[in-house]
Amino acid sequence: MSLPETIISVAELRKFIGIELSYNHETHQIIEVLENGPALVLQQQNNSSIQNNQFGNANRRTPDTVCIEVLSNDKNEFSSLFLSLNLI
Repeated sequence: MSLPETIISVAELRKFIGIELSYNHETHQIIEVLENGPALVLQQQNNSSIQNNQFGNANRRTPDTVCIEVLSNDKNEFSSLFLSLNLI
């Protein structure tokens, strides 16, 4: 899927990788850009959850992650959640 050039390109979104920001009153870092969507993957910096293995047994602690859609449902403008990150 290619984005309309007037909005933002995946290459421009990748420039945000590594940036720390506040999301839901917690510190997060942008760790990945998903092209399908597109979406930003945020990793929580100061907290971790217990991750289960394939058998449902507690295995290890990992940071929480969340995906933020960049575009609105109609793909013609930025999503309100993306805009609330104050990246652009």
